Amino acid sequence: MVTRRYRTTGGEIDLIALEGEWLVFVEVKTRRDEGAGQPMEAVTLEKQRRLTRTVRAFLKERRLERFRSRFDVVGVTWVPGEKTPRITHAKHAFQPTD
Repeated sequence: MVTRRYRTTGGEIDLIALEGEWLVFVEVKTRRDEGAGQPMEAVTLEKQRRLTRTVRAFLKERRLERFRSRFDVVGVTWVPGEKTPRITHAKHAFQPTD
């Protein structure tokens, strides 16, 4: 892992990891049950825009623009009656937005 909870005035990135040649920017969404909708649905277009701006700030600040990067989304759903959460991982979940 490179870092977690990277923050700027415009947003936050939950996790930043290095996987081979890729810098992976991960948004983690958690739900207490399935009635609240799927965690992945919470990564709206506006959220994608904020994440994109925050990632650009991170890359510029750390002078890492040369690295390939991608956005992943991890969904965690706690289902009543189950001892462990259901976890989904969407690699390349969305493309950077402007």
